[in-house]
Amino acid sequence: TLGNYCTLGHDCMLGNICTLGDCCMLGYRCKLGNGCKLGDGCTLGNRCTLGKNISFESGRVKNGVYLTCGNIGSENRTAYFYADETGKFFVRAGCWFSDMGKFITRVKSVHGGTVYETQYLAACEYAKAALPAMLEKERTR
Repeated sequence: TLGNYCTLGHDCMLGNICTLGDCCMLGYRCKLGNGCKLGDGCTLGNRCTLGKNISFESGRVKNGVYLTCGNIGSENRTAYFYADETGKFFVRAGCWFSDMGKFITRVKSVHGGTVYETQYLAACEYAKAALPAMLEKERTR
């Protein structure tokens, strides 16, 4: 178990069933074993690999996969798109987390008719196109 705000350097490797506290950072090419837990606000560097059966968002996305879309929306943030083991889609954008349907409703309500609506909806379509193949690849890995 590593505490909050820890930093691990490049090419680090953590074994199975490890736990990282909130706001930890992992460098490039890090590897995490199966059953590891990352606290809220953790950052993974480029080329990091995660073990099988990974859950995200404090277990709300079970055995899932994800992709990110950067510099999006009115805050130029990174949005995270997930698919869980059942193929259900979820989105994290800033403090907002929900299933994709609720996210799309929120985007239309808050950003309707703006470039931000277009950006978010396009990112959702991309996620719906890409995540199922990623999930299938993970299942057969």
